[in-house]
Amino acid sequence: MSNQNYDYKGQNLRDQSFVGQDLMGAESLLFLIPAIVSAIVTFYLGKWLIESIQSRTGTSFKKANLTNANFSHALIEHTDFSFALLTGICIDGWMLDSHTLFAKSQCDYLYWNPERERFPHDRNFQADELKKFLSKFIKIKIKKKCIR
Repeated sequence: MSNQNYDYKGQNLRDQSFVGQDLMGAESLLFLIPAIVSAIVTFYLGKWLIESIQSRTGTSFKKANLTNANFSHALIEHTDFSFALLTGICIDGWMLDSHTLFAKSQCDYLYWNPERERFPHDRNFQADELKKFLSKFIKIKIKKKCIR
């Protein structure tokens, strides 16, 4: 008995064997198409949302003169300090994330606290020393932030 595209409605099918028969009609496949499209759209929408959150832009201080600016207890995420002048900034208790940029920033020294405890104490930062200093600081702050 061929059952493809056949309507069994109201039929007496007692003792009928449907073993190995294809009972899925073409109209059943039409219901799968929206589900597949929805799954694909949802996947790409989720991927886009995650990328957007991870690459969100924060405050830009690019090329800004921040000499003697006070960043005490500031939460600094996704912030761009590229090419900024940072000499004399106060970094008491600031929190940085790994997406904060300091590319080609200039800084002779900075202050650990508002009482003007200078770092480096008796000299200025050497070439690339600020970058190394800040990368260590960011890692330490992120670890502390995650523990809380």
